[in-house]
Amino acid sequence: MAASSEFSIARTDPTLVAGTPTFPEDPEYNGAGYLYYNTTDRELRVNTGLKWKNLKEKTTFNTLGLVANVDWNLNQNNTETINGYGTSGLNGGGSLQSATNGTAQFSYQEFPTNQAFVIDGNTVGTDFVSVDILYKASGQPGDYAIIYNKENCWELSRRNNTSTTSDLWWALWANNQSWFWDDAQCTINVGEWYHLVLTYDGNTVKFYKNGQQTDSYTYPSGGILANQNSCYPKLASRSCDTTTSTSYPCPGGYAYFRIYSIAMTPTMIQQNYQYAKSKYGI
Repeated sequence: MAASSEFSIARTDPTLVAGTPTFPEDPEYNGAGYLYYNTTDRELRVNTGLKWKNLKEKTTFNTLGLVANVDWNLNQNNTETINGYGTSGLNGGGSLQSATNGTAQFSYQEFPTNQAFVIDGNTVGTDFVSVDILYKASGQPGDYAIIYNKENCWELSRRNNTSTTSDLWWALWANNQSWFWDDAQCTINVGEWYHLVLTYDGNTVKFYKNGQQTDSYTYPSGGILANQNSCYPKLASRSCDTTTSTSYPCPGGYAYFRIYSIAMTPTMIQQNYQYAKSKYGI
């Protein structure tokens, strides 16, 4: 089986002489290639060296054009995993939490109001972009509460907030189209997880919720993102700097934050959504 290097190692619990162990939940030890049978979920699971996963679980998401990837489920912390960009938590920087969503178990970073996160080692400037997050809204923030922000470049906010729902609005600045807010034509429920993607290809801005396109806005053709190298990518707050956490704050949880230098195609977005369904149970 070509993609089964972890299986070919065929390790088992070192305390056993032979055979694959069975447990009702993930063992505490780690080591790439260890196997066991989960008697609760009735599945064979393998250890990646960082965590346990279903042996049949697809572990790939689109990486073409991926330039920044902060993954709290993978790293268990705030460390950048692509290109080594520096990152910082702001005003406390949230806290690592564990979630169970259906049969999926994963870690994520929860940001209360006025706590935020920034990629502060690079402005992550690109001509085109896809921003992909797995997000859970919390609380009832003020209008234009910021889910993510690269000030004067691209942004996503929560609007018309109630204790149970929020509308999503995006903004994007190209060199031939000034900044404005547009309704993403979708609503999210507080406390539920969503796969959200914003793309720009030089001609059109598109928005996707859980793999389905909800909005498309035609820009003047042949543009590129403006203000690429000013301002740093940020979560749960807006502003250009690497320190502010109180500008349009937005409580919520993030499993990952990915930035691409391309506008992902619908096929790529479906790939990422199917990965999110498998990994996070959305």
